[in-house]
Amino acid sequence: MFRGYKIIKEQRAMQRILWRTDRNSPVKIYELNTITYGTASAPFLATRCLHELGLQNKERYPEASKGILHDFYVDDLLSGAQTFEAACQLKAEWTSILDSAGLELRKWASNDLRIIQDGNQKEHEDVPIHGEKDPKTLGLV
Repeated sequence: MFRGYKIIKEQRAMQRILWRTDRNSPVKIYELNTITYGTASAPFLATRCLHELGLQNKERYPEASKGILHDFYVDDLLSGAQTFEAACQLKAEWTSILDSAGLELRKWASNDLRIIQDGNQKEHEDVPIHGEKDPKTLGLV
């Protein structure tokens, strides 16, 4: 998830790394181009980016926007719909919104196999609920 967010050029110096392999080597300067997993600010920045995507799409995709604003837990989207048609619509809208930011939703899970077998996802990553392996969110079944 973190590698999906690009840092604007003007801010990359804030993630500068000085590196050399030994004392006699010249120092090399690297600037990281994405949010860096493991830094103190990474979870906030990633969550804030998702929140901004939800806000930016509030008018165009009101229901999907609600899901992005309220149903993400770190990088897991845990949500649902009342009907098959509504679930398919939400899946398409979430995919569209997140694709626009270079983020890919994967590992879909559903109690209706038609939702996860639409041909757009890699089948080995999709999980039917009550299947051989129940899906987890933040380690919870």
